Amino acid sequence: MSAVATFSFAPLGQISFVLDNPQLQAGAGSSRLSIPFKTLAGWVDRESKEIIPLFLTGSVWLEPSSVGHRWLAALASQTLSVRGYHVNEELSVSLTDEQVIAIEELRGAHGDVNLRLHLQATWLTPPSGVHPTIAYQTTLSLSRAEWLRQLDQAGYEVGFLVRVPSPLTHSGIDENWAQSATHLPSRAQGAARLRQARRQFEDGDYEQCIATSRKVLENLKQLVKIPTLDQVNGVKPSDRTPDERWAVYFHATFSLTHPAHHDDEVTRVFTWSREDAQAILASVAALLARVR
Repeated sequence: MSAVATFSFAPLGQISFVLDNPQLQAGAGSSRLSIPFKTLAGWVDRESKEIIPLFLTGSVWLEPSSVGHRWLAALASQTLSVRGYHVNEELSVSLTDEQVIAIEELRGAHGDVNLRLHLQATWLTPPSGVHPTIAYQTTLSLSRAEWLRQLDQAGYEVGFLVRVPSPLTHSGIDENWAQSATHLPSRAQGAARLRQARRQFEDGDYEQCIATSRKVLENLKQLVKIPTLDQVNGVKPSDRTPDERWAVYFHATFSLTHPAHHDDEVTRVFTWSREDAQAILASVAALLARVR
């Protein structure tokens, strides 16, 4: 859905921007969100050679229905040449993959993407008596169907991010780790171990990443009551409760991380690929995210 931004440079008149649908362009680890628009100086004759030089800055905010405005990014600053006829221009912002995924999460299952644009236009050579800087805010909406089409085109249908809420207590300070799986278990410690595993994954240390992921599972066992494997195996699969089925998933993941945590005749033949570590890290993050 298009939108209009109007900048009133009294007493001369108005400069209008007609904003079109945002377009998402995938990149390497980030994306570019572009917004085509047309400029027009209403008081300038169409045949005139007069040019109004505007310096445009601004920011983009997300307007999800369930929460307040969320900051997204600053618009790329640019200088525009506004005429007495429509001139095609383009706004743009850079978004990380995590930001794109966060937009999808905050949008909700059936919501549109509503972007709040905070724009500021400065006339670089204003005539006497004209205030040079005007601010304007407008909302640009992208329908659910169009957003999903663009996500699919950009390839985000195969990517996801597991968010694990945790206290922001690990920003460069010393971390006091538990001495054992039964000592001071906490959600914060589990999330901190998960961040440690992610750093090891990013460093290419896949075996250690999996070993650290196991420590997250050990912590998780102390946070919630999980049926033992013997208890679960004693129930016919079709008769298992949801908790028992989640327990099967937990124990399978725990068993999968076992070889990375030990060094013996059986485990020494194991090798771990990036895909292996990625799958286990995602599984462990998902299990921890379920803890409330």
